[in-house]
Amino acid sequence: MKKLKLAHYLFVLTFLVGCQQGSPTTNPTTDVKATKVPTVSITFIASTTPRATLSSEQAIKFQCPEIVMEMPKDLNGKIVIEDHSKNNELYFYDLSNNTITSIQDSDWWYNSAATSPNRKIIAYQMYDGTGDKRYLAFSDADKNILKVFPWQDSWDSIVRWFNDDQLAIFNSDSEQRMVQISYSKEDVKNVNLDKLGYPDFAGEAIRIPFVEYDPTFQRVVYPSIKSKHVLVNVETLEILAEVPAIPTEPSDASWSSDGKYVAVVGGSPRPFSSLETDEIYILSRDGGLHLTHLAEYYGASLQLLHPTWSPDGRYVAFWESDDLNNNTDWKLTILDVNTDQVTNYCISTDYDTGTESHWVLPPAWSPDSKQIVVESYHSEDDNGVILIDILNNRAIEIAENASPIGWMVSP
Repeated sequence: MKKLKLAHYLFVLTFLVGCQQGSPTTNPTTDVKATKVPTVSITFIASTTPRATLSSEQAIKFQCPEIVMEMPKDLNGKIVIEDHSKNNELYFYDLSNNTITSIQDSDWWYNSAATSPNRKIIAYQMYDGTGDKRYLAFSDADKNILKVFPWQDSWDSIVRWFNDDQLAIFNSDSEQRMVQISYSKEDVKNVNLDKLGYPDFAGEAIRIPFVEYDPTFQRVVYPSIKSKHVLVNVETLEILAEVPAIPTEPSDASWSSDGKYVAVVGGSPRPFSSLETDEIYILSRDGGLHLTHLAEYYGASLQLLHPTWSPDGRYVAFWESDDLNNNTDWKLTILDVNTDQVTNYCISTDYDTGTESHWVLPPAWSPDSKQIVVESYHSEDDNGVILIDILNNRAIEIAENASPIGWMVSP
């Protein structure tokens, strides 16, 4: 067990203008091909009137947290972090005693992880030092290994959980590119992603991880189909809604935990110039639209990444940048869906530092939606995991040279 090491804090305020080793028997099944639709008439169905997040009288609210040196006493749970200095090994940051320990007490290696929506299970790849023995493992916050599956050679990495039972893994050898695993049923099957039969979608592996199913598998957002992101009824294959798509970018979408709404990053419907500008669309599962008007405030170079719902469905956190050319200085921003207030929390991270590229990671919410953890990365020597207490407006760096994966609670 090693003690927490604290580092300096980097906050940028930008003023904007206007192990048990077992192998459960798996039951792989074949794809069930959905009936393909030769031609699809794309129609937008709006059941609600879009309203502006920002008006000419309203500005971005800046709420720079107070920097604190001690962890608040009222926090609980364990934050999963990936340590960059140790081959991206996985660790728990225990909020009850401010210590960092490996997610398992063994000589195995652990990486490629995702936490379940209910925060009770973490799925990850575990392997020995040679890499000859690899497993997909499931464990809880108390380090109890719950189940293991043999890791198949064609599996590349864990993508995300669809719900508290089903997990998605990127499959490099399958035409469908996605494997769906049921934790409870110990079932493995390929997912037919191309239900609509679009020829310009089939085989585009880079967009497969961005196909976003709701927790019930009754709705799905397909990325960048014919210059549109489309919300589809899985059973009827009816297109319920569409939003503009920037052709060079896949969709970035996230469902609320109850499956009632999905936040989608798309192109702005209002051309500002020749530059492509992002916008956030919040769609109900039946196609109703709540369009934010962020682009009208930020300007033509706005880029948005990783909309992430709070567990209570009130907030959508995301990264925004108006530095179109340099792809730097992404700011943590939170949209209050109830009030439409947009708040910049003065915490930044970089994608391109000039000498290196570093993928910007999604924010991770606490189970009670009161705190959020993010990575603030500016170079190999200047990065860390920041915990922000939203309600009390406090922030603390909890780890250096690491990335947050998720926030877990004890079973």
